[in-house]
Amino acid sequence: VNALVAIFQQFRAQKKLEALEKLSAGETRVIRQGSEQSIPPFEIVPGDIVKLDQGDRIPADARIINSSNLTINEASLTGESMPAAKDEAGNIGPDVSLTDMRNMVFFGTYVSTGVATVITTATGGRTEIGKIQGTLEELNTGDIPLRRKVNLLAKYLGIAAVILMVVSVLWQVVIYDWLNNLPIDLGFENILRQTQTAITRAMTIMPINIPLLTTIVLLTGVLAMAKKGVIIRDLSAVESLGRVSVICSDKTGTMTRNQMTVKYCWDTHNLYSVKGDGYDPVGGIYLMKGANDTITLEVKEEEVKDIFTWKGLYRLVVCGGINNDSEIIKEEIPDQGEIWKPLGDPTDAALLTMFRKSGIDETAITKKYKIIEEFPFESELKRMSKICKDGKKFVAFVKGATEILLPLCTMVNGKDTPSKFTPDMADRVRKLTTDFASKGYRVISLAYRHMDKVPTGKGARDKTETDLIYLGFACIVDPPREGVKEAVADCHSAGINVIMITGDAAATAKTIAEDLGIFEKNSLVVEGNQVNTISDDDFVRTNVFARVNPDHKQVIVERYQDQNRVVAMTGDGVNDALALAMSDAGIAMGITGTDVAKEAADLVITDDSFASIVSGVHQGRGLFNKIRMMIYFYVAINLFESMIFFGALFFLPSAVPMLTQWQSLYLVVTTHSFPGLALVFDRTSKHAMEDKPRDSQALITRNLGKFMALNVILMTIGAAAVYMLTLTGWGGIVEVYPENLAGFYSTPESFTVPIEAAKATVMLLSVILLVESTIVLSIRRINMPIQRSLRESGTFIFVILLGLIYLAHFLLMYVPLAQEILSPFGLDFYFTPLTSYDWLIVILASLPAIVGVELYKWRFRKRDIDL
Repeated sequence: VNALVAIFQQFRAQKKLEALEKLSAGETRVIRQGSEQSIPPFEIVPGDIVKLDQGDRIPADARIINSSNLTINEASLTGESMPAAKDEAGNIGPDVSLTDMRNMVFFGTYVSTGVATVITTATGGRTEIGKIQGTLEELNTGDIPLRRKVNLLAKYLGIAAVILMVVSVLWQVVIYDWLNNLPIDLGFENILRQTQTAITRAMTIMPINIPLLTTIVLLTGVLAMAKKGVIIRDLSAVESLGRVSVICSDKTGTMTRNQMTVKYCWDTHNLYSVKGDGYDPVGGIYLMKGANDTITLEVKEEEVKDIFTWKGLYRLVVCGGINNDSEIIKEEIPDQGEIWKPLGDPTDAALLTMFRKSGIDETAITKKYKIIEEFPFESELKRMSKICKDGKKFVAFVKGATEILLPLCTMVNGKDTPSKFTPDMADRVRKLTTDFASKGYRVISLAYRHMDKVPTGKGARDKTETDLIYLGFACIVDPPREGVKEAVADCHSAGINVIMITGDAAATAKTIAEDLGIFEKNSLVVEGNQVNTISDDDFVRTNVFARVNPDHKQVIVERYQDQNRVVAMTGDGVNDALALAMSDAGIAMGITGTDVAKEAADLVITDDSFASIVSGVHQGRGLFNKIRMMIYFYVAINLFESMIFFGALFFLPSAVPMLTQWQSLYLVVTTHSFPGLALVFDRTSKHAMEDKPRDSQALITRNLGKFMALNVILMTIGAAAVYMLTLTGWGGIVEVYPENLAGFYSTPESFTVPIEAAKATVMLLSVILLVESTIVLSIRRINMPIQRSLRESGTFIFVILLGLIYLAHFLLMYVPLAQEILSPFGLDFYFTPLTSYDWLIVILASLPAIVGVELYKWRFRKRDIDL
């Protein structure tokens, strides 16, 4: 087994390396010996000069030599949804976070806009992504939690079995003969014979079915989760998912769509909502009546069907569509169909999508406004412009940060003609944009101006971007995924704490967390550089971690695990890979997830929906409950039978065996098999999410141990009482009559034991069958009364499998032909038929175990304690 595990781990490590290599696909332009040439990325070495253009995947970590309008999409590395502005200025060092290294570009990220020349500083395993990969391979995940706990349980049971074996040998070899004044036989053959018998008895305490059935439960769980869009890569994650109490989720691409979207726009007169998420042009623009200055009111929306009649809105939308460097294409995703993907800056893509949703003819507009000059976005200026020819005149479209554009505007967009841009209007714009920014929106202001000629020479940009007419603004956000808010609420109702982890600023992260229901009244927002220093009390109150880099994520997971919490980590980027591997259940996104993240994860969500995690947790809890109850069942019945059979050692004459070899086999085939299979194939309860998280609790908790002790004692008392009453005939309660053998194919002379012992054995087997088949019904939903659990879906499985046990018992007891068929093969079970009175005694002896455990369950429910 260890060898197979080692091979599997090596296979996974190799797959991770292959995933890392996939990030390097394509050709890279480098300058060597004074000439430009294209080479495969894996041939790049430190010191190579690399040329980067828009859309390029960066092949290595590198420092910027020179650049123009350079922004990098670093979402897969840092988690930030907005492209990072880069230039040759800036600092690097051990204390500088990745998000603050303005003069560095990193392997595996993309050029959103602009061009650059860079010098390679690190390749392969020495890159920032490579360091994460190296840590993943060094990470020792150790044995799976379920296996550790089963092994611990087996250890205790093994110790008990050894003790009972030693006691059995001492009793048979020394104590029994000494008490009966018989000569003590210490001969080798006698000791060997008694040791073999003791080992056989001791093995009854070991539940040997557990490893196989546990694996079957996990495999059935894998199949069930696959139907829900959750692919299991590591079986241990199924059990961990059922115990999880903390979900640390990356914001970008997991809770949000990682698709910048215009949600609102304002044309200086009216506020509009823009329907539709992502870059799909399906949607529309709606007037929000009575919501000129706020979106907090309940307002009536009216679709803008003919945008040409809304001149202010028309100019705003056209400005955003023309002054744009992005493109949006369709891309085929296996099993998901076509999706819209942006090329270029996501903010530009959001404005272009709004333009297409408006219904304006894009071909006609681009033909009307031919771009003849442009001034690209610069991080210092925070604006960009394009000059277009409009008939015999020219028009400049400008967009940028509100605080930059307002001082450049002298007029404001009017319903028909522009009017003077007054201080009051400027204050109104500032108030509105500040309000939207506080709600987590990225606010882009737009303006334009008409010109008779195009400025040239020095200062042309300043001449163009002055005396502007303010058009309004657009509010852009990376929207939450559908169903995420409801999924978060479901997690909270299940006692699971949802933690948002992001590279975004604290204010933005808090706003989104509040919208999703993650950030609550007493919650805290903590930045990544504080995760090592905040107190345990503050850490527990923290629901949002902002400005986080990969090292911080590692600390976050470790701190939760130090509190004995079972942690699930979701994510899609390379920056998530280490935390995915370290967490108890790493969950990667299937569509947007990088190959490195998928290989590091234990589970992959095929539809990238956070809501699917709730389905996974629901299934995981159901499977974990199955495993616990299956282990409980086998430990309980083995302890019960061990007490009966070891007790017989001290109270029965050695000439009276309690069970024959085939009767013991009968127990194994029936009560040791079919009830366990019923648990394995039982349906997951729809109430599984109502249970409290179990974190790192033992499989058999203290309360469950008390419950088991009562259960075993009551079963033992009932079974032992029936056996002894029948064997001894005490009080005449149970007697052996000739009619007991009516229809029995064997004659009494064929019995190798007294008739009383034969009937006592059958009475005992009947009690065992009844209590062990009933206990499985009681524990399948251990926190429910049995009558309620019988109304749960999946009960028919128990009816069928337990019915087979009763059928076999009936055939062996009342159909002589069944024993006649088996007898020639040496399968003599010696079942004596029981009368209705005998069955009454069997039922009465079984009732305390059935009723007693139900009353004990009721007591725990009244105290609101989960077993």
